[in-house]
Amino acid sequence: MNNLRQLTLEAHTRAERQSFAGKLVKGQLEPKRYYEYLMNQLACYQALEKKLETWLTDHDLLKILRTKKIVEDISWLEAEYSFDRNAVRLQPSTKAYIEYVDTKSAVDLIPHLYVRHFGDMFGGAMISKVSPGLCKYYEFENKKELIDRVRSLLTDDMAAEANACFDSAINLFEELDR
Repeated sequence: MNNLRQLTLEAHTRAERQSFAGKLVKGQLEPKRYYEYLMNQLACYQALEKKLETWLTDHDLLKILRTKKIVEDISWLEAEYSFDRNAVRLQPSTKAYIEYVDTKSAVDLIPHLYVRHFGDMFGGAMISKVSPGLCKYYEFENKKELIDRVRSLLTDDMAAEANACFDSAINLFEELDR
């Protein structure tokens, strides 16, 4: 068992305490704001999962990927509210994250899988109850097995990279809250 959770606790706590994160969990975002959030998440996940997909040869672990689920949610919101993808501006932190991911190897990005996808599993359970749309993004098959499999890949020396991922999420929350 590693100490990654403890080594990232401060960053995790800062992320959870962001005003935007609070609004997200409490269902206080208008559909348009939630849509903007999902569009930025989609861009981040596309970059991350594109790098990870070829490395993740374990068929069961591929079930953790979220890009297709986020697209389903976005498509539903577009149909329901006539939102236009071209009208959404990606935030600077999203663009910076995409560039950052591009410089990393798949192995370097395993802590990002931990931060982002575990957040989707755990926080997503609350978010899906209060957010508009299908909320497919937060639905996972075989959660326990996915958690165990990802945890088996984690080591303490991944803390700096996991904290960098939290920092990116915090930056996005701050930008979306302006």
